Amino acid sequence: MVKDFKSMVGSRVLEYDSGDLLGMVSDIVIDPDSGMVEAFWVRPATLPFGNAILRTSDVLELKKHIYIRSDKVLAQAEDVIRINEILEDGRKFLGCLVQSEAGQSYGRCIDLSFDTDTYALKQIYTRKSLLGLITLDERLFSYENIIKVLPNLILINDDAKKKEGVIVTTPEAAAS
Repeated sequence: MVKDFKSMVGSRVLEYDSGDLLGMVSDIVIDPDSGMVEAFWVRPATLPFGNAILRTSDVLELKKHIYIRSDKVLAQAEDVIRINEILEDGRKFLGCLVQSEAGQSYGRCIDLSFDTDTYALKQIYTRKSLLGLITLDERLFSYENIIKVLPNLILINDDAKKKEGVIVTTPEAAAS
């Protein structure tokens, strides 16, 4: 199943056996080199520290909520070497500018979708806006069209604009 990240923000992290609330999803950690979702940031309900890391390998089931064995799999980011390396690298997807090789700007990455079985990225959603108030353009691009993820920029293939999807956001646009 493919799931977009925005719909997951605020999802509950529950203990698999008892259904007890252990935390809520607040963000995502993606390896920019492989395009794999490595972990989720979780605000724990049962632990004394502010934010915790939940590795995707510790997720037992991901549907409307995320089910894990217990709160013992939640860790601090600096305790998980692989996650710490990704965070120190500084490259991310959400909020980054998206641009083609030729320099055409598509706005910022506002959301992404991934496969819940493999945790591989499938698509990124972009939005170009004026002062963050007026949406000028929204598009989605397949992960395969991404050439490189830089600290402040996602570079996509020039051919991607031929295959991209334009997201219809207004009733007037849908009618035409």
